[in-house]
Amino acid sequence: MPEDNKEKFYYHTSTTNTSFINMYKYLKEKGIENNKFFLKIYDYELTKIDPLNEKKLSLEMKARVLKEIARNPFYFLREIIRIPETGGFSRFKLNPGNLAALFCLMNNLNVIEILPRQQGKTISNLCYIYWIYEFGTTNTTILFGNKTPEDAQLNIERVVNIRELLPEYIKRTDNEDVNNIKKIARKGEKSNKNSIKALSTPNSAESAAKLGRGLTSPILYWDEVAFVNKFSIIYSSATLALSKAKERAIENNKPYFKLFTTTPNFLDDPSGKFIKGMIENSAQWDETLYDFSYEQLQDYIYNNSRNNFMYIEYTWKALGLSEKWYEEQCRDLNWDVKEIKKEVDLVWQYASSNSPFSETDLESIEENAQEPISSYILDKKWKFDIFVEEIDVNYPYAVSIDVAGGLSRDNTCISIIDPKTDMTVAEFISNTLTIPKLEEIILLIGTKWLNKAFFIIERNNYGLGVIQHIIEDSKFIKIRDKLFYAYKEFKVATRRGMKTRENLVSNAKKNKKMTKVYGINTTGESREVMFDILSETVAENPFVLNTKSISADIRNLEINKKGKIEHREGEHDDKLFSWLIYMRAKQEPTFFRKFYRPPAFTEKQAEKLQTFRRLLYNPMKYEEGLSEISKQALKMLENEEKKKNNTLIDFFIQMDKEKREAQLDINQIFNKN
Repeated sequence: MPEDNKEKFYYHTSTTNTSFINMYKYLKEKGIENNKFFLKIYDYELTKIDPLNEKKLSLEMKARVLKEIARNPFYFLREIIRIPETGGFSRFKLNPGNLAALFCLMNNLNVIEILPRQQGKTISNLCYIYWIYEFGTTNTTILFGNKTPEDAQLNIERVVNIRELLPEYIKRTDNEDVNNIKKIARKGEKSNKNSIKALSTPNSAESAAKLGRGLTSPILYWDEVAFVNKFSIIYSSATLALSKAKERAIENNKPYFKLFTTTPNFLDDPSGKFIKGMIENSAQWDETLYDFSYEQLQDYIYNNSRNNFMYIEYTWKALGLSEKWYEEQCRDLNWDVKEIKKEVDLVWQYASSNSPFSETDLESIEENAQEPISSYILDKKWKFDIFVEEIDVNYPYAVSIDVAGGLSRDNTCISIIDPKTDMTVAEFISNTLTIPKLEEIILLIGTKWLNKAFFIIERNNYGLGVIQHIIEDSKFIKIRDKLFYAYKEFKVATRRGMKTRENLVSNAKKNKKMTKVYGINTTGESREVMFDILSETVAENPFVLNTKSISADIRNLEINKKGKIEHREGEHDDKLFSWLIYMRAKQEPTFFRKFYRPPAFTEKQAEKLQTFRRLLYNPMKYEEGLSEISKQALKMLENEEKKKNNTLIDFFIQMDKEKREAQLDINQIFNKN
C-alpha cells in the first residue's frame, strides 16, 4: 500500500473499466515505473461497490463516494462518468493520448493536443473540466472557445449531457443555477460559484484584440484552435489577463492551464500557421515523463519550449488502431487525400504547392518515413527520438549537427546516422537550445552515450564557435579526435564536371600536407551540391529519408522566383540539412579513411569505396546512362585481383542495395574481371 503525501491509498486493479487496466499493461510493457497512478483509490471499501447503483447504497457509502470523487479525479473518470452516445452511453475510455493530456493538465501544464478523428480528445478533456467545475475549484469562470460560437456552445451542451447521466446523489444542482447554451453556472447559496462560458468568434482585428484582453480565467480551453479566425491576435492580446488569472490560481492552490486541441489546418491559413508555430515552440511529450517529478517536468518544459506548452500528438498507429479502422476513416472522408492527411494522418500541409518534387515523389517519401519507435531523454533534459530497435553504444555513428543559436525560430537539429545505411537512427530538434547547452549535449553524447560516434558540425555562424571550443577547451579532450574534418583544397565534383581518377588520387596525396578544415560549410555553392544529392536520393533511394521530420522538411521546400530551392517562408529545413550535412561529409576522402571504416577494411579499400560512392552520387547525368559510370568503375578496379575486391564490392552492394544502377555496374565489374 503506497503513500501519497503521507496519505495511504490503494490501486483499484479490480475495476471493470478495462481501458484503465489496458493502459496499466501498456505503460508497464513500455518500462514506465509510474504505470498505474490512474488506478489510485483512497477508500478501499469503494472497490467492493457499484457507485452507480444508487438504490443499494447507504447514505454513508454515498458520502464516501462523494469524498473520493472530490479528491480523486481519476476515480470520477474511471468509475462514475458515462458519456452520451447514440442509443445510450459508454464509459470513459483511457488511451495513450488522453492519458498524456490528463497527466499534464493535472500538473497544471499548458497543452496542445492533436489526435486522429473520433479518438475522444474533446470529450475526454470535457470530462476532466467538468470534474474541475463541480469539485476541483471555486469562484472560477472556465472559458470555452472554438472556431465558431455555436461549436463552443456545443461543448457546453456536452458537459450538461454528461451531468445528466450522473446518479442523482452526485449531481450538484440548485434552482438558482444558470443553464443555457451560452453559459452554465453554479449560483446557489451553498454552491461553489463556478461557471463555464462560451466565447464569441471575432470578425476583425479590433474585436479579436478586445476578446483577448477579456480572457481573465485560469482555465482556457480552445477546441479546433487552428481554425479560429485571427487567433494570433486573440492570444497575444490575452497574455497579461491570462497571466494574472494564473497567479491568483497559484495563490489559492487551484487548477490552471491553457488547453488547445485541434486537427491540422492548411498552413496557407494564418491561424493554421500560427498554431503550427506554437507547436514548434513547445516541448514534445514523451511517455518517460510519467516517471518525472513535478520539478523535473518544469525543468523539461523550460529546456525544451519557448512558450511553456507541452505538445501531445499520437498517430492512429501509436494509438494501436488497425488498418481496417484507417480504411473506414478514408471511406468516411470519401478518399479525399487532403482531408485524410489532416483528419487521420495529422499532416500539416499547404493547399497550394510549388515543390521541386512531384506529388508522387513526396508521397513515396512520406510512405517510407517512420514514426519514432522509442525515445531517450539525455540527462533527463533533452529528448532524442529513436528510430531503431536498439542503439549500439559502441558503433561509429555519425552525429550530424545543423546549428542555430537558440535565439530565433531556427532549430538546432542533431541527427545520429548509421553510415552503413545513411538512415537516421536518432534525432533531436530544439529552437531553444543555446550554444553552451549544445556543447554540453555533444560532450554527453561522446562520453556518456555513444562512445565511438564522430561529430559533423555545420561550420557556419554559431557552429564555427562550437568547433573552436571543442578544439581549444580542455574539457572536450575526449571527443576532440572525433570531430570531422576535411582538407581545404579538396574539390567535390558538381554538375559542371567530374574529376578523373588520376586527379582524385593526386589530390588525396596533396591533402595529407594541407590544413585541416573542421566541419561542413553550407554556403550557396555547397547547398547546390546538397540539393543535387537530395534530388538523386528522392529519385533512387527515398527509403533512406526515413523520419517524419525530414519528410516534412522536404514537403516544405519550394522553387523561389529565382529558380532556386529553399524552404517556404516561415518554415524550416533544419532536419533535412542535418542529414544533408552528413551526406556532404561523406563525399570527402577523410570520411572513410579516418572516421568510418567498414569492418575488416584496409585504409586503401575504404578510400576506394569512398571514391566509388562519389562517382555514384555525382549529379552529372550521362547521355549513355550506365555505361559511363561503368567505365569509371572499371578503370578504378581493372588492375586489382577480383578476390581482393570481393569484400569491398559486397559491402557496397549491401550499402546501396536500392540503387539499381550501382548494382548493375558492379555486376559489369565482376564480368570484366
